[in-house]
Amino acid sequence: MNTKQAKKIQIISYLQNNNVLPVSENKGNYFYLSPIRDQKETKASFKVDTKLNLWYDYGLGSGGDIINLCMQLHNTNVSGALKIL
Repeated sequence: MNTKQAKKIQIISYLQNNNVLPVSENKGNYFYLSPIRDQKETKASFKVDTKLNLWYDYGLGSGGDIINLCMQLHNTNVSGALKIL
């Protein structure tokens, strides 16, 4: 799989396949308890914009595409993320 193919994978589907489910949804934006931070949350601070297929973690102040997310979740590089995806 190359980066162009990987970026077509919907982030919400990828999260669901990894047993990460949204807390709420509003106008195509899905909100989650952050799957990439260790601290326990009580309020969703991780957003996925389904129209842009991008994520943003308000607690970290950063976000990106599915490749960045996979790299964060699995502590790997781009090559490793593409193998996982």
